[in-house]
Amino acid sequence: MPWVLAHEYHHTVWGYNYYHLKGNRGQDLLTSVISEGEADCFAKGMNPDVTPSWICALTAAQEREQWAVMKGYLYCENSMELHRRFFFGDEDTGTPPFTGYTIGFNIVREYLKARKGISFAELADKDAGEILEVSGYDGGSTD
Repeated sequence: MPWVLAHEYHHTVWGYNYYHLKGNRGQDLLTSVISEGEADCFAKGMNPDVTPSWICALTAAQEREQWAVMKGYLYCENSMELHRRFFFGDEDTGTPPFTGYTIGFNIVREYLKARKGISFAELADKDAGEILEVSGYDGGSTD
C-alpha cells in the first residue's frame, strides 16, 4: 500500500505540472513511459526495501527486444491500444506484461544516476525526451 500511495501521489503532482501548469492536452507513449518511471522511482525512494514485479518484469534480452519495438511508437499519441500493449502486455504481438513500467523505471533510474541531487519536483518539470537522452538508455539498464 505505501508503494501505491507514493506512486499515485507522484502522478498527481506530475499531472498537475504537465497538464495544468504547462498546458499540455495529451501525451505520447514516451511521456507515458517516463511518467510511470518517475512515479515508480519516487515510490522506490520512499520504499527502498520493496521491489514490485512490474519494475523488473523483463529479462535483459526481453528488455532490449521490447525497446527496439517500442522505439518506433515513442512519439505516437498514447492511444489506449498502445497503452494496453506496452503496459499490460499483448500476446498477439509478443509484448510481455509490464514492459512500459520496467523500461520507464530503468530510463528514469539511469537519468537520476546521471543527474545526482535532482529533486523529484525538478524531475517532474523535465521533458520526457530530455530524460531519455540524458539517461543514455538504449534497451537495457546498466545494473
